[in-house]
Amino acid sequence: MKRNIAFAVACCALTIIFTRISLPQGERTSKVGKFVTGVKADSVFIFLTETPRRGTGFHVERKGPGEITFKRLTAEPIYGITNPEEARALLGDRYETVARAVRAESPQQMLPRLRGNAFAGGVLSLLHREVGTILGRFYIATDNQIGATYTYRVVFVNRLGKELSHEDQTVVIRETPPKPPSNLTLKPGDKVVTVQWEYPKWKPNTGDLCVLFQLYRQTGDGPFERIDQGNLLRIEGQPLEFRDNSVTDGVKYTYRMTAVDALGLESPASGPVSISLRDRTPPSPPTGLTTLAGNLTVELIWHMNPELDVTSYNVYRSTGLDQPFKKINTKPIPSSNPHYVDSIGVGGMQLFYQVSAIDTAGNESKPSNAISALPRDRTPPGEPKNLSCTVVRRMAHLKWLPPGDKDVQGYYVYRGEAPERMAQITTQPVEATSFIDSGFEGKGLVPGRHYVIDVAAVDKSWNESKRARITVVVPDDEPPSPPGAIRIANLDGRALMAEWNASTSLDVAKYELLRGEAGKQIRSLGSFRPDNRRFYDSSVVKGEKYFYQVIAVDTAGNRSIPTTSDTIQARDFSPPPSPRFAAAKATPKGISITWERVVDFDLVGYNIYRSNAPTGIYTRINAKPIKELQYIDPYGTTSSWYKIKAIDTS
Repeated sequence: MKRNIAFAVACCALTIIFTRISLPQGERTSKVGKFVTGVKADSVFIFLTETPRRGTGFHVERKGPGEITFKRLTAEPIYGITNPEEARALLGDRYETVARAVRAESPQQMLPRLRGNAFAGGVLSLLHREVGTILGRFYIATDNQIGATYTYRVVFVNRLGKELSHEDQTVVIRETPPKPPSNLTLKPGDKVVTVQWEYPKWKPNTGDLCVLFQLYRQTGDGPFERIDQGNLLRIEGQPLEFRDNSVTDGVKYTYRMTAVDALGLESPASGPVSISLRDRTPPSPPTGLTTLAGNLTVELIWHMNPELDVTSYNVYRSTGLDQPFKKINTKPIPSSNPHYVDSIGVGGMQLFYQVSAIDTAGNESKPSNAISALPRDRTPPGEPKNLSCTVVRRMAHLKWLPPGDKDVQGYYVYRGEAPERMAQITTQPVEATSFIDSGFEGKGLVPGRHYVIDVAAVDKSWNESKRARITVVVPDDEPPSPPGAIRIANLDGRALMAEWNASTSLDVAKYELLRGEAGKQIRSLGSFRPDNRRFYDSSVVKGEKYFYQVIAVDTAGNRSIPTTSDTIQARDFSPPPSPRFAAAKATPKGISITWERVVDFDLVGYNIYRSNAPTGIYTRINAKPIKELQYIDPYGTTSSWYKIKAIDTS
């Protein structure tokens, strides 16, 4: 199969050559064909660039030095073979190669395919002269004088021998080997050497018949031997390279190359160039990797590699299969001890490990299959440092410094009113080194309260450190609730009793009592203990109206809004004695009424009432209380009746 592919590629290359030296399409209407020539020793090789049609042949004529006319060298026209069996016999051992090239299974298939396939026919004619003879497109003219110049003519004739056209070409009888390849270079690979070279592109009318290249190799100081097996065909437009797979690491190889044309002429050799391969084949990946997780350690064990040139191992670690693996061993792990203990500073995190093998040439294998481990961590982290707190708007702003442990994932915060009554107030570790405690439902801490606050560090294995502790006093900036309702009672005009309900706040330290009256400034009546909420005000004046206010004051000095009582008039409920010894008599100015003085401490005066009958309705006749003990009624008559009443301040 490889030889067939190589042949097909070669056909492509040589067809390009023939196409480039063929006549333009317009000229083929007047001429049957063209030919190319090559010289080897004293012989001239003539190749027709196209297979003649059936019934078309050619004569070869030559005109030598000093000759005027052409001499015909062929007694009969050269025609192609039409008998398949004759063609097979002519090919001999080459039959199978040619048949495979045109994919023929019999001579009967081979011959028409050779004639009908200009691609294969042209190439095979150059590679195998027998094919050129079968197709009627090849001739060798011998007995030429070396160094002389000749003119060769190819006369194309029909089956009757009538000339159709002819073509002349001047030939100097001198061998012209092809140019050697240039820039021979070697590229090392994994047990392979890639040989590359350059060769000029084909140009018409230059005698360039190079069809293939031959590569020779010297192993060490031995002889040069050809190694290309005839597959280095010249292919226009394709890379010129050859992969030598039969090489061994550590051996020096020297290469040189020649070009060969269709006549078998070989160019001088290019090169030589040398190379020594080193081992580029990595070992196989280690197998049997297992892990054993301990306290902040992971122990790895694996099987020894079967390769004898393995010298050491590398261990790689990653935090995830989608994360990069990093080498963790600082020194190579000897191949005789496939074992490694990874001491880590972080526990509770899943880790992934791979192992690779390294041989004497430094080749590193692909990594082994990744295997996971979850190292345990039973060592708690250190205690948070420099815990401090600032209370702002009833919220505790906590700050601290982290411990030196690298695996701390966060912090727990605890709060209570006493060390033995602590509650965790963070459900998840706090990642920052600060926290704001805003109290229950974010409403702030209770003003005036003392709190104990702890902070503990938590590592990735959920080990908790000792707690850092601080006592926090929340400033009391909240006024107490106001006292309850105030009750005022008259004590028979001698005093007013004020009594009030307690404030609902638990931190009330005292109550302040104030009294107010119309037109005067409110005055303080003093402070009272929380359990003393009653006061007898004997400084009131009967008849005056008063109101009272009570203010609750807490232990921080915060004052509540005042509770205000209703307004009340100071009065008693005992009337003064009735005036005695009342008398009335007529005078020129009216009726004069007199009476005896009434003795009473809050006497204001007297009111006079008049009626027309002893049992009638009495009407007061004075506008305001009378201070004297006599009153003149200018409108009274001798039939009038009078009553006198004393009036006190109530």
